[in-house]
Amino acid sequence: MVVNANNWHWVEKNCLPWAQDWFKTELPKAAQRVTPEHTVRLTEITQVTGDVDLNQRKGKVITIYDVAIHATWEAFEASQADVVLKGTLALPEFMHDTDLDARSSDLACEIATTTTPDAMKPEVVAQLRDLVRTQLLPDIKARLAQFGPALLQAHGKDIQVAVDAARSGGTASSYKPAPPGGNAASSAEADAAAKAAAATVKGSVTTVTQDIEFVCSADDLFAVLTDPQRAQGWTRGQASLGTQPGTPLRLFDGNITGTVVSAQSPQLGNAAQASGTEASAAEAHALAWDFRLSSWPAAHVSRVTFAFSEAGSGHGQRGTRLQVTQTGVPVGETETVRRNWEQFFWRPIKTIYGFGSVF
Repeated sequence: MVVNANNWHWVEKNCLPWAQDWFKTELPKAAQRVTPEHTVRLTEITQVTGDVDLNQRKGKVITIYDVAIHATWEAFEASQADVVLKGTLALPEFMHDTDLDARSSDLACEIATTTTPDAMKPEVVAQLRDLVRTQLLPDIKARLAQFGPALLQAHGKDIQVAVDAARSGGTASSYKPAPPGGNAASSAEADAAAKAAAATVKGSVTTVTQDIEFVCSADDLFAVLTDPQRAQGWTRGQASLGTQPGTPLRLFDGNITGTVVSAQSPQLGNAAQASGTEASAAEAHALAWDFRLSSWPAAHVSRVTFAFSEAGSGHGQRGTRLQVTQTGVPVGETETVRRNWEQFFWRPIKTIYGFGSVF
């Protein structure tokens, strides 16, 4: 089953954590010994905030980012390496469309001095500050120009289905980007571990959450999700599920498989909340499955938890709010996963059993 045929649907991946590591690793490599007599360098990237997203739509991969970068710098003369001028450098808005051309750059930069040694002559201070602007900043811009291509190389494969895989009905192979500036492991043990990871994990993973309302009691909703006989009604086929931990989960002719992890009466969770006590993780989730799609790599499993909350619907009937959290969903398949829940679970359950919302 192709989860995103021809890479048509919009897919988005948050890459800010990776970007923060990249900036902290790559930018301090900027200009060091700028002249035989002077050293000017970044000492630390103190903060990177904003948004860094990689998007895919209609087969095109798009980088969208807008970050603020804060750093510290130092400068000194070779003849007096212990007399150091220190300061801060801020790039308040580095964006995907920022012009980094040396002559017409629109990259805003704020440079400030925080420590001026008493032993440093004013003319030396002025000279070193000028070197920060004329030598260090251009080198920083040159390194920033490498960020977009590095982002695509590290994460582009996570959000697209390969053409050959799409034609054969498969899904994208696993891809795990190397850390910024890092080298691939060469040992046999590392290679074996990487192959094992590729067989079980499909690139990066994300979490899908849903909040659905049903016009029924929590008991009734719990039953249609745990009773194989009732489940055959909304799956229109053989169904394996239950309340006993370890029960095999098999729905829709094996397109969905897994295991029942835990199951408890919804009233237990509601009673704990009603009594004013803080519910534990087990009490808050009346039902949990290990869940996988047949199109995912072998042994890749997500975890689905269901929390039931019963209340009046406002129309003289009992209503149940179902909160679903699915962790471990491969990046690039969130839209498909959401659509599958709605099309194959919630809609038929509401229609067949009359659990639809009252309007």
